[in-house]
Amino acid sequence: MINLVGQQLGNYRLLHLLGRGGFAEVYLGQHIWIQNKQAAIKILRSQIAEEYIADFRQEAELISMLRHPHIVPILDYAVERDTAYLVMDYYPEGTLRRRHPRGSYLPLTEIIAYVKQAAEALQFAHNHKLIHRDVKPENMLIGRQGEILLSDFGIAAMAHQTSSMSTQQPTGTVPYMAPEQIKGAARPASDQYALATIAYEWLASERPFSGTYHEICAQHLMAPPPPLRERVKNIPMEVEQVIMQGLAKDPAQRFPSVLDFALALEAASLSGTVGSLSTLPRDLAPPMPTFSGSTSTPVTPPEVNIDPSHSSSIQIPAKSTQPAPLSTHMPKPQGRDRRSLLLGIALVACALLLILGALGLFTYQNHKQQIQKANATATMTNMAARTATTSTQQTTTAQANVNATATFTYLSPPEQYNQLKRTPPTLNDPMHDNSQGGRWYEGEHSFGTCKFLANAYHVSVTEADYGNSCGGGTDAPVHDFAFEVQATIIQGYSGGLSFGYNNQQGYHFVVRVDGTYRISRYSSAQNYNSTLISGSSSTIKQGLNQTNVLAILVRGSDFSFFVNGQYITHWTDTTYTAGYLGLYAASAQSRTEVAYGNARIWKL
Repeated sequence: MINLVGQQLGNYRLLHLLGRGGFAEVYLGQHIWIQNKQAAIKILRSQIAEEYIADFRQEAELISMLRHPHIVPILDYAVERDTAYLVMDYYPEGTLRRRHPRGSYLPLTEIIAYVKQAAEALQFAHNHKLIHRDVKPENMLIGRQGEILLSDFGIAAMAHQTSSMSTQQPTGTVPYMAPEQIKGAARPASDQYALATIAYEWLASERPFSGTYHEICAQHLMAPPPPLRERVKNIPMEVEQVIMQGLAKDPAQRFPSVLDFALALEAASLSGTVGSLSTLPRDLAPPMPTFSGSTSTPVTPPEVNIDPSHSSSIQIPAKSTQPAPLSTHMPKPQGRDRRSLLLGIALVACALLLILGALGLFTYQNHKQQIQKANATATMTNMAARTATTSTQQTTTAQANVNATATFTYLSPPEQYNQLKRTPPTLNDPMHDNSQGGRWYEGEHSFGTCKFLANAYHVSVTEADYGNSCGGGTDAPVHDFAFEVQATIIQGYSGGLSFGYNNQQGYHFVVRVDGTYRISRYSSAQNYNSTLISGSSSTIKQGLNQTNVLAILVRGSDFSFFVNGQYITHWTDTTYTAGYLGLYAASAQSRTEVAYGNARIWKL
């Protein structure tokens, strides 16, 4: 393809080449009218024939409708002078391939964070009947807040449809292609296979298959992937089993969905210690320091109002120690007796190795077959049964808690939330007053109030561009929990939940009267509220005096968000690990008042 630097496509002048792939070239474009607006211009390498223009526009329109926090948005598309191109947001941090070049080894915790974000984007696309077909680190971009965004949805298929390439040729990048995709029959499970290949590559610092194009295709079709534990000795067997199931030749033997794969990989990582990953139950984590008071913060949310008399501490049991191994001493054999003894020992050792090897192979293959037969519903049932069986064999309650935690996380966030709603909450407070154990802060300040009024808990902000968060619901910092409440914006702009608040720092999840939402992280040191993720959802009731049920589900550094019982989005963040809960109101140009009721809290 010729160099297009300096030329103009649509409203953008091409400044320089950002990258080149098998199907397209990407240029940095400068808007000709808006000086501070830049975009990534992806130009298909093959010129488009007249009969394919309508197909390109239809495909581009479908892709442009994919609006998700982990998908690169398409801003525009067109065909000029037989050249088809897409206009996308520009992310200067580049791709995960640039951050982690070929041969890089990544810790398991970082891999899980990447895989979960990519899986959420893919699941969203699959739910909208779209397949990516070219999942690889080169198509995973790093966002402005460090989040991962998938690009090039459908680009491989689009390139096929708009060129003279045979429709029987596989679309995608061969090292990550599923067997059925190589045969020209891509399906949602093909994206799961590619994501499992990436996880394998990051763990082992090499892909499962290598060689020429045709050699790699043949291996994908017929050869089993080399066992991960032969290349990486310190990963749990459960992690290897999850990745191998994602790499199953038969799509039906993979996980029911790509999100199931990501959640199973996370749960498998809890089965052992890898790097800094601990298997201790989270309720043994050290307590966070408490704080009290109420302050206001321009533009960004303030600290939560907490009564210091409600604070409590958690004792951490001393770590158990294993006794030192026993040593034995045997007299040194002499002459022929010594040689005979050594020969006998060698023969016995060989026999033992053969027996153990056969037993290990049988156990591994038997366990692998059991996993591959699991379906979406049976996966959780079997895992729960195995966990219950294992728990009866344990001699400590702590180990039983580890198994229960690992099993529970195999559920998707909506399944976890729905399961919790069928169990009694730790706190069930109608919030008519402060008599039900909610211990909500009550106070009045120059910038706002926190008080009970007309059988509801009201949080108000009187100053423009201020936020007010009123603490309650728990008397100590919490980490693993679910928090649900009804919120009604009576006047003003937005309201929602505060969580992880400690030392005047934490997170906020708010909905606005226009049907949008925002998840943010507030730093008191920087006096700045940074947006982690924002968007809109049709499930949010718009306007004043409309009641929305807001909920968050927090497990460690994983946050899932719900409105009116519907899953909205997910985020992973490790900045603040535990803290207090609160209810929040934020103003824009005028006073804001939000009424809250029916708070429910589950401590996990």
